[in-house]
Amino acid sequence: WELSPETQPDGADSKAAAREYIRTAFEEGESFFEWVHTRTGGTEFHADVKLSRIRLDGEPVLRALVRDITTKKRYERELENREAKYRSLFEDARDPIILLDEQGFFDCNEMALELFGVDSVEAFTERTPWELSPETQPDGADSKAAAKGHIETALEEGEASFEWVHTRTDGTEFPAEVKLSRFHLDGEPVLHELVRDITEQKRYERTLEEQRDTLEVLNQVLRHDVRNDLQLVTSYAEMLEDSCEDDEASRHATTILESARHAVELTQTARDIADVLLSDSKETRRVALEPTLESKASEVQSSYPESVIECDPRLPSVRVDADGMLQSVFENLLKNAIQHNDKDVAEVTVTATERDGTVTVRIADNGPGVPDGRKETVFGKGRTGLDSAGTGMGLYLVETLVTTYGGEVWVEDNDPEGSVFVVELPTAD
Repeated sequence: WELSPETQPDGADSKAAAREYIRTAFEEGESFFEWVHTRTGGTEFHADVKLSRIRLDGEPVLRALVRDITTKKRYERELENREAKYRSLFEDARDPIILLDEQGFFDCNEMALELFGVDSVEAFTERTPWELSPETQPDGADSKAAAKGHIETALEEGEASFEWVHTRTDGTEFPAEVKLSRFHLDGEPVLHELVRDITEQKRYERTLEEQRDTLEVLNQVLRHDVRNDLQLVTSYAEMLEDSCEDDEASRHATTILESARHAVELTQTARDIADVLLSDSKETRRVALEPTLESKASEVQSSYPESVIECDPRLPSVRVDADGMLQSVFENLLKNAIQHNDKDVAEVTVTATERDGTVTVRIADNGPGVPDGRKETVFGKGRTGLDSAGTGMGLYLVETLVTTYGGEVWVEDNDPEGSVFVVELPTAD
């Protein structure tokens, strides 16, 4: 005890404890214990001590074997600290975490107990993954067989991610995203399971699907009923315009005809917007820019013969990642430049330049221009739906399509007057 601190780590008096170990070794033949010793310099060290009774000159004495275990103790403390840290991370995680192997669950955190409605870890580990699931999954797969398959995949490949339907102890079901990750515990491969309740996500997806169905119905109405009625109105307005002898009546007929034609254009634009929003595929292809611009400029020029549209003959021969709707981008911008022009003759110029993997198309007009306060909202940006301060649904469609193609669109002032609508698109590799 003179080569020991006054007390041992457990609080025992070193002298009393040492005497007790000595007495036990004399009586029983040996005694084995951990001890803290003190060197003559005052430093302490942990030791394994084994006392063995032997006889020396016919008298019983003790042989003490002392092994310095300072390194071992340091390693044990590190393991304890590491275990405490990971146990804290495990318990404090905001997501349910479960540990399992091929036989089933063997640990979980408090969030998992709360999610499944189980009272204790012991009660939870008495169950298997398929016992906390309905008999079959939504795709018809047997839950037990499917669960074992996912566990086997994770153990073999290192991880497995999938959607799953679980069952709480009260019988209610909930959809979940599950991720299994393999790690080693005591040299054996086991799995870390992260479970995330996606009930709200699934409810939102159902709402979107219902909205999609509604939009599909409206799209069908635009494609057929409304458009057919407007075509009928247009035909009768043309007949009325031709047959009117009275100037005032003729002007009224012309107004009806122009409004009907504008409404037909609106149904076409709305239909295009619905097609974009309803499309399941976002795949693009390489579309040649030059012929698309030239054909649309020629087409719009034919529809508005009183206007002047000039296309730069030196348009770059590049391709962009887009689809068949790219022509709608330029059609709407060209029509917008003419329809919202306050000059006797609307003048529109189309140019394009290629640089650093992008092509920039500029459609300039001599109209009234766009006030600075509306340049950010003209496409419907920053506003809800189509209730924006923009010039119409056509520009909303333009912004939607250009964004889909990975590009940008904005408006600038033209010199000396008018506006310039700029479309910047990445060129195809």
